[in-house]
Amino acid sequence: LWWHSTKLEVYTLNTAIMTGMVWALLRFDTRNRNRYLWICASLFGLGCSNHVLMGLFLVPFLCTAVYLGIKKRIRVKHVLFFLLFFLFGLSLYLYLFLRDLRWTMRLMDFPSAFGSLLHRTTGGEFRQFMFDGSLTPEMKRFWRLNYPLLIAYNFPSLVLPVALAGVAIAVKDRRRRGTWIFVCTGILVQ
Repeated sequence: LWWHSTKLEVYTLNTAIMTGMVWALLRFDTRNRNRYLWICASLFGLGCSNHVLMGLFLVPFLCTAVYLGIKKRIRVKHVLFFLLFFLFGLSLYLYLFLRDLRWTMRLMDFPSAFGSLLHRTTGGEFRQFMFDGSLTPEMKRFWRLNYPLLIAYNFPSLVLPVALAGVAIAVKDRRRRGTWIFVCTGILVQ
């Protein structure tokens, strides 16, 4: 039950946010307008406020920034604007985080309050339901080895060939190389 409710609530919104990020990067690659980078940064911040795993997309952004920086398309001011728009997207979560930290600090000292808040905001109280401590090493190995099968099972079968066709098209199109780097590194870090 936990798994299915998480997929419906969190991962559906994350998928929409990631789709928006890829759309914005595709627009930036083809039109070379910075506003699409700002849209992407805002969506990235919003995604990080939805689920902590979106933070893993920092690696694809860094790889894409290095690639675009080599091509002389991104300057330091672009990075600063990107960070500003990222914070704008993250602002809802930052507000709730800071408000809760202020409330928790009334009950305990700062290090304890901050640790307690991090525990709650990263899903610490739910870990007991997600990761059963009674799994044997053999069962853990079984689930880890079958992870690709679980991914294929959770996605509709039509999505996989369409995704492979999209990868083949993206490799050939040099204008969209920045988006290609972002998507590939994003898949690797997830």
